[in-house]
Amino acid sequence: MPHFNYSDLLKRSEWKNRRSQIIKRDKVCQSCGSDKRLEVHHIFYFPNLMPWNYPGELLIVLCRDCHEKETNHSKMLDSLVKYMKYKGLLSHEIIEKLMSHILDSDFIDFHKFIEKIKSNLKR
Repeated sequence: MPHFNYSDLLKRSEWKNRRSQIIKRDKVCQSCGSDKRLEVHHIFYFPNLMPWNYPGELLIVLCRDCHEKETNHSKMLDSLVKYMKYKGLLSHEIIEKLMSHILDSDFIDFHKFIEKIKSNLKR
C-alpha cells in the first residue's frame, strides 16, 4: 500500500462523506455536548486502514477543543506506553488493566489515569 499524507486523506471525498455520516449520527460533541466546530475522532488507529474505512463504533464526534485535548492525551499515553516497554514495566496483566480502564471510561481524566498506572506498577 502506498504511503499517504494523512492530512491529504482527510481532504478526499470518501472521508468527507464518512465524516458527514458520523456527525449526522452523533449530532454533538460526545464529551461536552457542544454543537460548534465538530470534528470526527478516531478512537484508535489501525496501520494501513484508510480513515473512512473504520467501523462507526471507532469514530466519535468531538468539538475542536475536546478533540485537541483527547489527541494530546493519546500522544502522552503513547509516550508512556513506549517508556514502560523500554523499562520492562509493561506486563500483559498491566496492559489488560489499562485497556479495561480505557474501555470503561468515556474520556480519560489523564492525571487520575496516570496515578492508577503508577499504583498498578507498585504492586
